[in-house]
Amino acid sequence: MNNNPLIFTTILLLTLLNSCFKEDITIAKHLPENVQTKTVEMGQYYMTQSYFDLKTNQIISSYNKDIWDLEFSCRDSSLLIKLNSAKFMRASATNDTSFFSVKDTLNVNWTFDVASGNTDSIALANWYNLSANDTTFTDFTFVIDRGVNYLGVAQGIRKIKILSFSKGVYRIQYSHLDNSDFNIVEVQKNNLYNFTQLTLDKNQKSTQLEPEKENWDLNFTQFTDLLYTSQGDAYPYLVTGVLINPNRVEVALNTTINFDKISLEDVKAMNFRKNLNAIGYDWKSYDFNNGIYTVLTKNTYVIKDTEGFYYKLRFIGFYNNQGEKGFPQFEFQKL
Repeated sequence: MNNNPLIFTTILLLTLLNSCFKEDITIAKHLPENVQTKTVEMGQYYMTQSYFDLKTNQIISSYNKDIWDLEFSCRDSSLLIKLNSAKFMRASATNDTSFFSVKDTLNVNWTFDVASGNTDSIALANWYNLSANDTTFTDFTFVIDRGVNYLGVAQGIRKIKILSFSKGVYRIQYSHLDNSDFNIVEVQKNNLYNFTQLTLDKNQKSTQLEPEKENWDLNFTQFTDLLYTSQGDAYPYLVTGVLINPNRVEVALNTTINFDKISLEDVKAMNFRKNLNAIGYDWKSYDFNNGIYTVLTKNTYVIKDTEGFYYKLRFIGFYNNQGEKGFPQFEFQKL
């Protein structure tokens, strides 16, 4: 038996280091599958949010985009709270810690969540402060513009305060600006999901609308994005497109190789992105003179799904057989 302390220490360190790294997902060798097609029925008013799984070619869940306002991160290390950008929502910190004294929206600085999912650029980012030693809460009161429903009707203003976060539970209070319909609600994290949703109507409880994070890849929805004028000025705009699952899904755009020719070998040279709007809305263009959308079939998106498999996908339509917009059609193939 070798009792050399140096050898024993080296073996111990290597064991500890190896245990710190997450194992890569091993993908078994496989042949490309047949090309499949799918149409997602968002409707001409884009009223639904639909979650699609590439592996099964199925919509996992679909619901009216109007039925929630805020979503709370379920990740262990995250305190992210996001707005429902499909409703064109916005928010502002008031710098006032007295919840009941906030009664108007004068002089507020409205901000939107960015479509990329960048956690440094969301409207409710500053409800807490991170430091090297501790996490503290700012105790600010926020005003929330709940945006519009699918018919464009304004949903009103609320104010909220995040009271605490402890043992996986967010605790918040909210009401109208005149302090009516005052509520206190708790939102429990569930690590099977990316987010848990909440609507700011009277006496509501949190709800699990989004499917489990391992079961979907693409979210067909409206969302708020920043567009730019010819002078380079940014302005928020409600667009219709696709957001990706933040749980391991990645996307690369290719416009130089025909869809039919792209193979698994081509993936090695592609630049994959993890931002939520990596597919986004600009796989189509709008003709303002004729009032119609044209799908850009030269855009092929190579998608790494939640299981680590690669698919190529391109959009081939946006209208149904009756000529109604809001019915994105695409074809895809597992590489």
